Amino acid sequence: MKKVMMLLAALLLPAALVAQETVPERGMVLEEGTWQAPTPATALRALVNREGIHPRDPAVALLRQTFEPRSASELEAFADQLTRIMLESDDETARDARLVLLVAASNDYPEEEGIPYTGAVDAFIRVYEAQEDKASDEAWNAMAWISDTGGIEYIIETFNTAEIPPRCLQHAPPDPEGEIPVEDPCQPRSRWCSAGLYLFGTPHAPDDEEYDSRCVRKW
Repeated sequence: MKKVMMLLAALLLPAALVAQETVPERGMVLEEGTWQAPTPATALRALVNREGIHPRDPAVALLRQTFEPRSASELEAFADQLTRIMLESDDETARDARLVLLVAASNDYPEEEGIPYTGAVDAFIRVYEAQEDKASDEAWNAMAWISDTGGIEYIIETFNTAEIPPRCLQHAPPDPEGEIPVEDPCQPRSRWCSAGLYLFGTPHAPDDEEYDSRCVRKW
């Protein structure tokens, strides 16, 4: 019986080794039956078509140059594709493109190999600038992504050059004629307010009272 078990183990061992060898590294794509490092075309295809268990991984690996170096122009062109997806595609695909850029840029993902992609902030700046209504949810969120990817200089410039909104109703000086405003002039998602929010905790932070009186920060 012992000999039979040893024989079975010997027969099964090569199959196990073959199975182990076929497990791809994270971020690789299956091309013509073999696992390969992603190219801009195959990474974009995996993302858009949601191919594989982790369809965002090839795009992250490409931007972080996990498997092979890429030229700056190649990376920028690929990031431009992701920017266009964020601006033009449905919510789910746009979300995937956004997550690719956030993960590719992050230093807080120790499990991710490669080099953090520094161009992600430029992609998010383009998304922000493309919003006609800078008080929209899309613009508000884009400012957060700019902050997350290290765009402090852009945020400082935006804050310093933005029009300062009026004080909110509860902070406005009394009307000399005693008239009650029809609506609150508060603009908590204006360029000034949205940029100023991400300057707290830095040497460029706005005055607390001044900011709160115009942006109604409630925490």
